[in-house]
Amino acid sequence: MCRAILTGFLFLIFVEFAFSQKLVSEDVTIESLKMKSHSIDSTADAIILFDRAEVEVDPKYLSAGVVRRRHIRIKIFKKSAFSEWGDLKLQIEKGGLSKVRAATFNLENDIIVKSELSKNSIYKTNLTKNVQQVGFAFPNVKEGSIIDLMYTETILYIYFPTWQFQYSIPNLSSEYMLITDRTNYQHYLRGTLKLQKHEILYEGKRQRWSMENIPAFKPEPLMPNKNVYQASLLFSSKGWLNIHLDLINNYSFYGLVVGNDFLKPIVEDMIDSVQSEKQKLKMISNFIKRNVDWNGINDFLGDPPKKILELKTGTSGDINLLFASMLAKAGFDVTLVLLSTRDNGFVIDNFPSANQFNYVICLVNVDGQEILLDATDGMLPYDLLPEKCFNHKGLYVSPSGYGWIGIEPIAKDRTAITANLVLDESGNLTGHVKLTLGGYRAHSIRKERISENPLEYFEKQELSISNIKLESLLDIEKPVIAEGELTVNNSATIVSNSIFINPNIFISEKFNPFVAETRVFPVDFGNLTERIIILSIEYPENYIIDELPQNKIISLPLNSAKAVFNYSQNSNRITITTHFQINKTLFMQEEYPALREFYSRLIAKESESIVLKKRL
Repeated sequence: MCRAILTGFLFLIFVEFAFSQKLVSEDVTIESLKMKSHSIDSTADAIILFDRAEVEVDPKYLSAGVVRRRHIRIKIFKKSAFSEWGDLKLQIEKGGLSKVRAATFNLENDIIVKSELSKNSIYKTNLTKNVQQVGFAFPNVKEGSIIDLMYTETILYIYFPTWQFQYSIPNLSSEYMLITDRTNYQHYLRGTLKLQKHEILYEGKRQRWSMENIPAFKPEPLMPNKNVYQASLLFSSKGWLNIHLDLINNYSFYGLVVGNDFLKPIVEDMIDSVQSEKQKLKMISNFIKRNVDWNGINDFLGDPPKKILELKTGTSGDINLLFASMLAKAGFDVTLVLLSTRDNGFVIDNFPSANQFNYVICLVNVDGQEILLDATDGMLPYDLLPEKCFNHKGLYVSPSGYGWIGIEPIAKDRTAITANLVLDESGNLTGHVKLTLGGYRAHSIRKERISENPLEYFEKQELSISNIKLESLLDIEKPVIAEGELTVNNSATIVSNSIFINPNIFISEKFNPFVAETRVFPVDFGNLTERIIILSIEYPENYIIDELPQNKIISLPLNSAKAVFNYSQNSNRITITTHFQINKTLFMQEEYPALREFYSRLIAKESESIVLKKRL
């Protein structure tokens, strides 16, 4: 019995020692530095030679902390890899980075030259209150270099960090070992790849996950965040019920909604004599937008409202939890909604983990209508969410319960253009144009600060506009209106006695974004789109219409996407009306062939010309 126990103990020590040796002792070789490419992908800009981590519950914190030790080595083949891999960026627990050993290795005259990373080449940027982005600017990186990084990260609470197997370059070897006595956790492999190896050692107290020869991840157009589809290992130790209870009892979350009674007289004075519930929402939203600026950090936890109002700046969590507290003081029944922004990846609803979220918004019910609210962006009306929030669903949390709610845009990215133009015999168009930019299109124009350059919109489309007038640029409740005198040179081609007119001078689709015949991942537009163009062209009286494109409707089932083209003639004037819509944000892989065909037909239609012929 004792001998068996001793044998098991020695085996455990051997396993840990062997892994630790691999973590620290593999030397860079001349052969690896001479390598010009690798058979896994001969076109790769770089490859990961190995990436290994060991995560252990740290006994110094009496099972209330975790230590992660990592070693990654990368071979650089081309200059194009310098910015991403020669300046490596990682997410690290704030204040948790230690024991950094990093260097660049080069081969000079068949001698290995090591250039160590200095402390001054490590820089940090706050991502949330608890997480930093740490950059490592490796010295002397060249084509052929190998960069090598080892570090330790300490996390002062129990959290098993996500492990990423797949990157934008091939990964030859990836291993993750978890050392813990805890058994109440589950793991989940995200992405499309299958796990190659999972070893359970020492009665489950040691587990290792590993993969080899992992291909580079190939992103597709209209993919909000490639990370959500890359092969990664996630961990969770709680169910949604426990997460819900933790959040309700967390002072930095729901605890900020209750209490803070100093807000009550501020709110009461603000909404005194206001009868409309929606007007109350708007007034409170505007108060926060005027008094607190978003600092660019996404979070779903917050600091005390008094502190945030004094600082006049805060994270999304600070701002929207302050918003929720003020709404509660105004008598609204406020529900908090956790979500993951588009750049943070999809939420997996069958994998309970609060670490999937990085944002919080408010939900109120007014006259039977559910309204989602956010107060971080002063350029948006009170009832429109920032576009980054449209990641399809969120987790609502209130004292009475929790569950899932859809999060989709209620307004469109809308452009309406009317133009009355005259065509001369040289093929130039001149006349008056008016643009009405609504919804999220108006928001993007305001964010781009078009007021500093009112010609910006037209310059992007290679149009010349003069005497421009702008309306409602600063009134976020109204569309932005721009109008002026337009000149479009070379809009027509003259061949002998014929003029070929391109009537789609305001069309943005120059090519089909969906070139591939098949699609691995969903197409995510992120927003709804509507474009209405009414173009009237007066042509010279000594010409007649030789060819006029046919009216046409191109659509997908349930009008999820639709384009209408209408051409008409009256005397020597042609009117072209086009109406383009994307009416849903997410198209699944099985819908891709139809969507691809829709865009092919759309672009083909937009390339059709009007042909005028000179009277004989």
